[in-house]
Amino acid sequence: MICYKYPHLVLLGLLWAVGFPLFAQGWVRTYPRLLQPAAVRQTPDKGFVFVANLQNTGAAQQDIAVVKTNFEGQAQWSKAFGGNGNDVGNYMELDSADRVVVAGENDYGAGNTNTWLARLALDGRVIWEKEYNLGQHDAAKCIRTHPSGGYVAIADVDNAFWLLRLGTDGDTLWTKRYTDTLGMRAKHLEILPNGDLLIALQQNYLPLSPPVAGLLRVHGNGDVVFLRTFPHLSNYFSTDATKCVRTAENRLWLAHRDSLYRLDSNGIVLLSMRIPSGIDFYATDLIPAPDGGCWVLGTAYTLASPTQNRLYLGRFSPNGALWALREIPSPSHLHSTWGMARTDDGGFCLMGNYRADSRFFSYAARTDSTGMSFTNLLRGRVYWNRGATCLDTSQIAPLPGFLVKIQHPNGELHYASTDSSGFFTAPVGLGLYKATVLPPGTWWSTACAPEVSVLFDTVFSAQQANFPLRSALDCALPWVDVGFLPPQPCDTQRISLHYANRGTLPSENAKVVLALSPLWTLLGCDLPFVALGDNRYEVSLGTLPPLRHGRFGAWVKTNCSATAGAALCAEATIAPTEPCTNPNDQPLIVVSGRCEGDSVRFRIQNLGGDMDAPQEYIITEDNLVLFQGQYELGAGQQRQLAVAANGSTWRLEAKRPPGLPAAWGDPFVAAVVEGCTASGAFSTGFLNQYNLFDGSFFREMECREVSAHLPSQTKAAFPNGYDAPHHYIPANTELEYVLHFQNTTADTLRSVLLVDTLNAALLNIASVSPGTASHPYQYNISEKGVLRFAFAGLNLPPATLDSSRSRAWVRFRVKQHNDLPAGTLIRNRALVFLGYEAPKNTNQTQHTIAQPLYVQRPTGPTTSKSVWVSTETPTGSIHVHLREKSTYDGFIYDVSGRMVMQHRFFGDLWDIPDDALPSGAFIALLRPQNGPSVATTFVKVHH
Repeated sequence: MICYKYPHLVLLGLLWAVGFPLFAQGWVRTYPRLLQPAAVRQTPDKGFVFVANLQNTGAAQQDIAVVKTNFEGQAQWSKAFGGNGNDVGNYMELDSADRVVVAGENDYGAGNTNTWLARLALDGRVIWEKEYNLGQHDAAKCIRTHPSGGYVAIADVDNAFWLLRLGTDGDTLWTKRYTDTLGMRAKHLEILPNGDLLIALQQNYLPLSPPVAGLLRVHGNGDVVFLRTFPHLSNYFSTDATKCVRTAENRLWLAHRDSLYRLDSNGIVLLSMRIPSGIDFYATDLIPAPDGGCWVLGTAYTLASPTQNRLYLGRFSPNGALWALREIPSPSHLHSTWGMARTDDGGFCLMGNYRADSRFFSYAARTDSTGMSFTNLLRGRVYWNRGATCLDTSQIAPLPGFLVKIQHPNGELHYASTDSSGFFTAPVGLGLYKATVLPPGTWWSTACAPEVSVLFDTVFSAQQANFPLRSALDCALPWVDVGFLPPQPCDTQRISLHYANRGTLPSENAKVVLALSPLWTLLGCDLPFVALGDNRYEVSLGTLPPLRHGRFGAWVKTNCSATAGAALCAEATIAPTEPCTNPNDQPLIVVSGRCEGDSVRFRIQNLGGDMDAPQEYIITEDNLVLFQGQYELGAGQQRQLAVAANGSTWRLEAKRPPGLPAAWGDPFVAAVVEGCTASGAFSTGFLNQYNLFDGSFFREMECREVSAHLPSQTKAAFPNGYDAPHHYIPANTELEYVLHFQNTTADTLRSVLLVDTLNAALLNIASVSPGTASHPYQYNISEKGVLRFAFAGLNLPPATLDSSRSRAWVRFRVKQHNDLPAGTLIRNRALVFLGYEAPKNTNQTQHTIAQPLYVQRPTGPTTSKSVWVSTETPTGSIHVHLREKSTYDGFIYDVSGRMVMQHRFFGDLWDIPDDALPSGAFIALLRPQNGPSVATTFVKVHH
């Protein structure tokens, strides 16, 4: 069954007097041809399952329908049960094994019905389905899980009702028939902690006498304890639903029609009241509150002119005081509420049905605990208009993945991304909204799609905002991305590549060159390739039309001798690399680095025009920036720098001249060399400490560290930053996140959903750039920064069968807001929805904003091999040793770059008392009177 959004439905605004955590902004979904959604429950995967009645168009009148949704209310599957009669679903719940058990009736015509029960798995598989012929007209009204196993159900049978005790397979263990209950019909069943049963009853002899509610308590074996009756407290006669629920302190709430009773466990009335409503009211569901109060869901209506119909949700205190009430006008006077469920975050899922335009609908309204109210829809389309004018729509193409920014009346920013056809939808409230499309680059023009103002002055309305974009530059813009999981020694994995032409003209003779680490052996590729030597491979893509994208993968095996912690890299370059955004006479700076004998040699090249001013560069050894300098190059010139091949991880970072188009890369360029040593020993863990600055459209480098173990659900964040667990990074550093999951279930996974909620106060949601992944996915961004990556059509085997092919992942980038202050913490974690299991949290990543670790400006490159640190036991003193005696200026810095100690001394030893420094990580920099500075890092622990 397909689930549609419907513009006339309501997302409730429940202004409770008590506060709870916020759950996003809620949603509303409708389900055509469904009526009477009698019960709904939240499933372990934060989705929902409900039972309703499917209105058929053929000979059969209606079937029982069980529908499973995801956490956003979108239908995942539906099952219909019944024959040619008017079959009815009356109740549903999740049992102790998280299986769906349903109660209803099958209609065979001429007043002949059978009690019907079923049990389903969360993937829709029917475990068992049972019918019980207990009389001429019998119908199961409720089924509950019994604490000792199996189930207990109640069924109306002719002029009496039956109690059925069932096993886990649905087979009858025993039954009991009740005939002396004043002709009352069973409605609901509650199980007490001691095993006794409470059965809510109803007597309805209209128009002869007013209806009466009843409460029957029986022992676990079915023997009667008491029967009590409760009259209506108003003059209204007709009624249907009666329900009794137990609170935490073993009190009871009973609701029928507009009457509400609070009872003790023996059914003695503690208070009685008429539910306050200005018009006629039916209570349809009841949920106990943790404080002993309750929530009441119902329908308030009047047939008097003008016809009114409202959804009613009231919060009552333990003494019956109405704490909060929300009445929402309905889209049709042919409307009624049915069931509701409390969600794990304190919110609600409310269900009802209505008729509009001669069609029937059920709906589910997901609210947070504060009941955010968005009853309107802003929807539209973003498309490429290639016609002669802005109004010419003869040549249009959808623009998927484009972001629409929506300014709310209160100043908050929300976002909606376009789907594969260019459409977007966003729930909004009342007021004047401003919507703007955010093109991904300067080659798109918004001249035909300026900011749109949309006024919503009534509820239940939908309005349109379309954005026809024009091309600002007619050119090809090829783009490539590459990614993989941390390699494991002797393991095989698939490197994924994603390519596209994001420009407005065809990209002819497109090619991708993949360069692999020497520790990888290429086993095969999804597309034909040509070996270029030096572990480089070329894949021809042909001509890429505008907006065309594609994916392919390369299978590699990691060398068994790969050192744990060492970084393996894959670099992808797409040609042609000279679009119409060619910088012309602007300088174009690139850098490279390689291991040559006893040296690591870096090269800074200018492939463009002359530089008109010097720019800075730095050289980093492991986790310390030891040298800063400047360069200025004319067209075609280069500069080389050399450092010792001592096993350190060396990195050159150069600032580019300003004014370079974004398509040509980042404001900085960098080159990193790891493992260059003659001894065989080398440092690890530093390569991803800083940004690789590989953001060019035409080039992407991914480096991951060799790992002996990879968790089943992880979130990685790059750059790593320095000094774990703080992970210090400079302000304005672009972040890259990788979400990874493994099939840890016993079955093959067909679909997976990853949900990542970014902190919009710290991260620029408009800058999010989804990247490559192990498998095709659908991407969506909504609200204030909720990212969803939906993998469908997967065929992930269980990890126990194939560890390599049981894994999948996706990566994306996002920028910080400008100039975040030092000390700002950026934390993030994601939810992984594997099939119908409960979602799993990934680990939490953290970055801390700090000044770059530029501690001094030595006169030349330094070596950390001339200085080392030791500690003295038992005093805990710190000794900084030097190879040569001299007069030194000594400086101690913490990892944020703040100097915490300064001392001048003569000799080859600096003794630092135990109480002079707190615990933590530090950098010691020693500057002699003559010669280069030397530096090292150390960690001090409590003595």
